[in-house]
Amino acid sequence: AALYRRTGVTPAPNATRTPCRPFAEPALAATKCLAHFIVPGVEKGASTFLFQSLSSHPHLVHPLTGSGFKEVGLYLSSGQLARGGVAARYRALPFLDPQDGLVVGDGSVYYAVDRAAPARIAAEAPHTRFILVLREPVARAYS
Repeated sequence: AALYRRTGVTPAPNATRTPCRPFAEPALAATKCLAHFIVPGVEKGASTFLFQSLSSHPHLVHPLTGSGFKEVGLYLSSGQLARGGVAARYRALPFLDPQDGLVVGDGSVYYAVDRAAPARIAAEAPHTRFILVLREPVARAYS
């Protein structure tokens, strides 16, 4: 709420529909939220452009890790976050006050081919929205 008084930005509607929980480390009296949305994609499918366009919105906060703050891979089957479980996923994201109405997202072309990711997302964050961009296949092939 204090952020809005300073910036004049109003909260995003339904921004708190993500599981925001007190962070497990007692020294940190703050809240972490899992991704509100995921941009799965295919190579040359414009998912990076879409994520960068969304990132210009004042309500979107970047994850703390990932290539270009996009390729975090919160729910992918391989990598450090997969081995670390949900605690590692929370550590990859910024501290948020759920009352501020800020959102955080994730995106990776690997979501399109990781067969275990949908079940992991459904179990941990069933509210998560997906934003998928599809390009005309011939134009995509020549890009």
